[in-house]
Amino acid sequence: MSKFIKSKEDGELLMTVKDFKPNGGTQIVVKKLDPANDGFQKWFFKRQGSGYVSIEAESTPPLAMSIDEKPATNVKVINKQWTGSDYQLWKIEERGEGYSIISPKLNKGGETFVMTLENQSTVPNTNVVLVQFQAGIPTKAQLWKADTN
Repeated sequence: MSKFIKSKEDGELLMTVKDFKPNGGTQIVVKKLDPANDGFQKWFFKRQGSGYVSIEAESTPPLAMSIDEKPATNVKVINKQWTGSDYQLWKIEERGEGYSIISPKLNKGGETFVMTLENQSTVPNTNVVLVQFQAGIPTKAQLWKADTN
């Protein structure tokens, strides 16, 4: 079953494929629910082994959430052709009340990066990017909930 991925910073903001391109490379942003395009706002979580998942939009298979470079602050999360690479594998870690942090498999040298709202902005069309996870306590902009409504 596909699910919306909601931001705790603003529960009306949903991860969304922006301006879909069939070959991928499309930015993941947050937007309010758009029933006419909700297939770009609903996601499948597919287990890939060792505690990692791929995250694929309902309307865009075989594309999956990806990063194009090693994790670092402000690296954009995109929708890209599924290859099974470590750049497309994510760990979801529960942090209470149904919210989780989502981090890439390719964290580097003891640093953990997580998905967040760019600049903690709640303006629709804000990019979803990576940021270094500090002190083990997530901000609301770093917390996400997979929900069916």
